[in-house]
Amino acid sequence: MDAVDQAVSLSTAKTHLAGLVQAAETGEVVHISRHGKPVAVLISEEAYASLLGHQSRRGVWTAIADWRAVAHGRKQQRLNSYLQGLLTSGLTVLPYDGKAALWHGEQRARLEARGLRPPFADGQIAAIAATQALVVVTRNAADFEAFEGFDVLNWFSQS
Repeated sequence: MDAVDQAVSLSTAKTHLAGLVQAAETGEVVHISRHGKPVAVLISEEAYASLLGHQSRRGVWTAIADWRAVAHGRKQQRLNSYLQGLLTSGLTVLPYDGKAALWHGEQRARLEARGLRPPFADGQIAAIAATQALVVVTRNAADFEAFEGFDVLNWFSQS
């Protein structure tokens, strides 16, 4: 039976720890993130023991890496193949450089002062667009509304 994945924020995990532990006991894999960045995984003792297998001297991180390789092997292969195709197609990959990081930090500080916490990756995308005078084309324009200094275009919108 494949494990069911569940993703929660750290604040939700703190509030609902008992329920998340119960979910882990029933086979769910609970991914915990802080500010949109994955930081921990909650699994059952049984799943943890199976990760370690008979080679408990290997260490937990090696066991987890092995488990991920098996559990997500085909998905990872498809993703790697897709990314390799993009990179060899002549697609330009834009850098998240010092200028973008500075812009991102300033915007993030401004937004957090207003009580907003946009996902980190959205901020990185916005930073690259703003510092390179680019337009972000996305179906999720709302994800970028709070940022300033660049244009967002939604090709799926009627407006």
